[in-house]
Amino acid sequence: MRSIVYSAVVRILGFVPQGIAQLLASHLIISHYGVAAFSSYALIIGVLMLIPLNNLGAGASMTQVVAAHGVDDELSQRTGTTAVRVLAVSSTFVVVVSAILWVTGAWPVLLGEDAGTNGFIAIAVILYGLSFIPGLGATVLLATGRNHLTVTLQVLATVLAAVLVWFVQLGDLAANYLLLVPSCAILLLNVIGLVISQRTTGFSWVGAVRRAPFRARFPGARIRAVAIPMLITSLALPVAYLSDRIVLSQVSTDVELARYALVLQLFAPVTSLIVVTSQPIWPMVTSARARGGTGPGLRLIVLGFLAGTFAISSVLVVVADPIGRWISGGDISLGYQLPALAAGATLVQAIAMPVAMTLVDPVGARLVAATTVITVPVNLVVSVLLADAWGARGPLVSLLVVGMTIQIVPWLVFSVRRSRSGEKITLL
Repeated sequence: MRSIVYSAVVRILGFVPQGIAQLLASHLIISHYGVAAFSSYALIIGVLMLIPLNNLGAGASMTQVVAAHGVDDELSQRTGTTAVRVLAVSSTFVVVVSAILWVTGAWPVLLGEDAGTNGFIAIAVILYGLSFIPGLGATVLLATGRNHLTVTLQVLATVLAAVLVWFVQLGDLAANYLLLVPSCAILLLNVIGLVISQRTTGFSWVGAVRRAPFRARFPGARIRAVAIPMLITSLALPVAYLSDRIVLSQVSTDVELARYALVLQLFAPVTSLIVVTSQPIWPMVTSARARGGTGPGLRLIVLGFLAGTFAISSVLVVVADPIGRWISGGDISLGYQLPALAAGATLVQAIAMPVAMTLVDPVGARLVAATTVITVPVNLVVSVLLADAWGARGPLVSLLVVGMTIQIVPWLVFSVRRSRSGEKITLL
């Protein structure tokens, strides 16, 4: 439980600097470059989050193995080598595809008129691709109870992004340079995280990178049981939940896209708190099961997440509209209905995340993957229909209904039935 508490404390303490950084960056962009530039900036963030190749399930297997066996175990070392190999391939793929789309001028066609300049989008995606292998450092920090260090870096990434936005404005650079900010911040902080991971846990990432090219001499580990379902989830989940900005860009207006981006930005710290405090549940459950136990009780954990999320979200619903007006200089009104829907979607996440963290084993992960795959077309169709009629409110309604019915209910039913049956759970 200590890891959960540390992660929560660091995340809560980071609310103020991260919130100020996000609001300041938005204010700087809108006041200096306009709403259209902010829409492009928000869209590129959504595009990066939509790219599902930054983990490919290898990171999940890494966390699972290290939590069960420790950093010095031979299986952990071989799994680290395999993870580096897998992400080296995915990183190369992203870089090459982005370059091809750059040369053919296809990026704006794919993302819509609000996306920005073709070349800057391509460079942003290339820089993001280079961050994949350094991002593995967080997997070992999570597995060894040091998730709060990753949380600290996430807060610093937001602050760094705001500083970079300020530099772009200070240098009076073109608005297209803003598209590079998120990727640069992610890449730099991932490199720092990898260094911290090696120094604090003792896991040799340098050794894993050196061994990776020599497959015959340094065999890896089989990671399919957890990696493949997690890969499917990582491919489907961003499409299911993060494509809404592209939907709004295609079927609605840039104002509705900006409203959606602003309200999500206001609730982003809450969502981040849910994610970072639920993640330590995973290695806790894995470690307990490796010793023959079951881990923490799910009911109390979910109730705690719901209570905390409801309290924070209620405040945000009240203050969202005046904050949104300040950020946009009075150009964007959020009202109360849109923030209330965002709060509802956040409460859904408060249930989904801790439950999902208890299902990271071969059987549970397959269930999560299957339901997420079903969620993709359903959420996309509903979002398109509702966005056309209701603008920014449409995708949030879709998130609420689809997330609850297709994901959360099946997960809870499965988790409760498995707990009552006393089924033995295979970790790897």
